[in-house]
Order: sequence, then structure tokens, then C-alpha cells
Amino acid sequence: MAGTTPTFGFPYQTLGDAPSGAQGLQDLATAVEGVISRMDTSMKETTFTSSGTWTKNVNPAPKWVHVFAQAPGGAGGGSGAAASGQNSKGAGGGGGEFRQRKYDASSLGATETVTVGAVGAGASGANGGNGGNVSFSSSTNLLQAVGGLGGAFAASSVTPFGSSPGAGGSGGSGGIGSAGSAGTPSWGDANLGISGSGGASVMGGGAAGRTAATVGNSLPGGAGGIYGGGGSGALSTSTGAAAAGGNGGPGLVIVREYF
Repeated sequence: MAGTTPTFGFPYQTLGDAPSGAQGLQDLATAVEGVISRMDTSMKETTFTSSGTWTKNVNPAPKWVHVFAQAPGGAGGGSGAAASGQNSKGAGGGGGEFRQRKYDASSLGATETVTVGAVGAGASGANGGNGGNVSFSSSTNLLQAVGGLGGAFAASSVTPFGSSPGAGGSGGSGGIGSAGSAGTPSWGDANLGISGSGGASVMGGGAAGRTAATVGNSLPGGAGGIYGGGGSGALSTSTGAAAAGGNGGPGLVIVREYF
């Protein structure tokens, strides 16, 4: 059959078509059944853990769209090689920002760009890396959440000394949201120390800091919780080797279409 309806694409016979009889009725029934089965689902969810392109559903078209954006966490600070009688440690990374927004589906394009930034990466003897940003790029209303910042590194020292934590992600745009929590500082004195814990996000907890009651330790930081938690700092006690801070927890974007 040459004709189809404009909204759902149901087939129908036009004046110029040859009679189709039972086959035409079967084609129509199959098309109707397909549309009804899709309408049985009132919500469709698409999750992005890496950058990509969101495509709006066509048949049926959604009435409105709810987008959730969780930014990655910052990494904990690393520790350097600790000299005899000294310690080195890192502070915790901050948790990523969380934001959400509802859109009238008609205001969105057929496709929209989704960006998921990288986690904050930890390294030995260095400050932790910052978490990247995540966004849902509507042509008129951008939704963006900011990644947590990395924790600082404190070099080997015998005197009481600490390092500053990474701030939680904040300052994003669009909708409503919640800033990530800051990590906690590190601290040490003589042979021993304690590293900082990672800050929490709405969707993931921060990693616990590292402690040691003996010398000669090399303890890497823990990874931030999924999604968006901050990594914890590393710790090296007297004669311990350098260690890397924990990576931040990854970010994601969730897009829910409601019919």
C-alpha cells in the first residue's frame, strides 16, 4: 500500500493501489500492534558513561525529558618517597557536582551532544588531577556539572605538616543541583602520617584516607565511589616508596524520556 498516516505511519490503500485484501489488513494490524507495544513503556532511559550523541525517540515522541548529570571526582594527592624518620602524604580529592533539569521535549533537537569528562587521575609524588565536566548540550539550555578538584601532595618531611584537600565541584549551569563535598586534609609528624579522604558526591562516596602505625609503608590512595566520589590521598611512612593518589569516581549522564 502506498499511503501511510503522518504521525504513526499506519499503512492504508490509496485509490491507485491494486486491491490488497487480507494482506492489507494484516499489514495495518502489525503496524498498530508495534505502536501499542512501544506505548506500553511510559519512560525510556539512556545512560552515558562516555561522551556520545543522544537521539530523541520518534514513535512515540516524548512529552518531556529529564536529564541527570553527575561530574567525576578529583583524585587524591600522591605521596613521595619518605626519607628515614619522615613521612609524605596526599590530601583527598573533591566530589563531583550533580545537576538535573527537565525539558519540554519539543524544545530539544532530534539529537543532542552529551559530554562526559575524564576522572581525576592520581599520580605518585604529585597533586591529584581534577575531574572533568559533564554536560547535556541543548541548543538553548545547556546543562553542565563541574568535576571535583584534586587533593594536594605533601613532600617528605620530619616536621608536623599537612596538605590541602580538593574542593568539591560547583558552579555548573542549568537546572538545579548540589555541589560535591571537599576532601579532607592530610597530616603527618616524624615517621607517621594520615592521608586525606575523598569528598562525596550525590551519587558516590569518597574513598577513605590511609593510615599506618608502622614505618616503611607505601600505601596508594583509594578510588572514589561510583559515581563522582573523590579519591583519597596516598601515604608513605619512613623509608616507604612513593605511591599514587586514588582516582576520582567516574561521571555519567542519564536521559529519561516520558511519553
